[in-house]
Amino acid sequence: MGDVADALKNIGLVVTTASGIGYACGYLVTRARAFALGTDPGFALVDQAYVWAGIRLAMLLLFAVLLSALPVLLLRAAWHLISHAAPRAAVAIERGMAVVAGGAIIVLAVQLFTVSNLIFEPSAATTGLSAAVLGRNGYGTLLFVGSTALLLVIGFWLRSRLARAGVDTQAQLLGVMGALLCVLLPIEHGVFFADRKVRQLDRIPEGATGVVPPVWIIDRGAGDRVVLFGRDGAGQPRLVPVQADKLDGIAVTAVADLGDILTRETHP
Repeated sequence: MGDVADALKNIGLVVTTASGIGYACGYLVTRARAFALGTDPGFALVDQAYVWAGIRLAMLLLFAVLLSALPVLLLRAAWHLISHAAPRAAVAIERGMAVVAGGAIIVLAVQLFTVSNLIFEPSAATTGLSAAVLGRNGYGTLLFVGSTALLLVIGFWLRSRLARAGVDTQAQLLGVMGALLCVLLPIEHGVFFADRKVRQLDRIPEGATGVVPPVWIIDRGAGDRVVLFGRDGAGQPRLVPVQADKLDGIAVTAVADLGDILTRETHP
């Protein structure tokens, strides 16, 4: 009975830890989406939206792992051959790879945080990472799969390093890089793959001022807060937060992609 109880405790600990990590990742996803678009829907410590965001992230990670598994395993096999055939050269290559990987992570982090407030700067969302936020190119997919592959490589690399040299400086560096990637992956998901669907309302809700039809639901936040997207009489983008109960009785007349709406409104 003692073994069964211990096993149940361990399972409960694993489930609790996984749930906590998933919840935290879901929070990063929703925060990153709001930062990239500029919506600021309001956030709470407890929100079921974080759970669903974490689940979507887990599913996308599994897909990215499947895509990157074969190249990573081939690279791992090639590295074993090099390290056994030319150990001195392998040391120099390993140090160079650590520098390159660390530099790539820093550049990725800097680039991610330069993408913000695209709702108010739709002209910036025509190329590069800004366009990827609205699904206009494949950069987001390439970065996410590449980051996942790099995390797998670092994981294998760290395991091998710990077995050979213990917790040395390079192993610590690899651990830091892996931790940074674990934080950046949810942010990437929020920036490039979070929900881009908007819903058109049949009319402007009570209390929503400064916009003309059409008006779209673009985000939902804490405390039954809903963020609406529309334009003023001069055609400038506007975000209007309202309470969810103000939408009672107002029909949703269309569901569209945010990128299409921004493009349509900017270039009629």
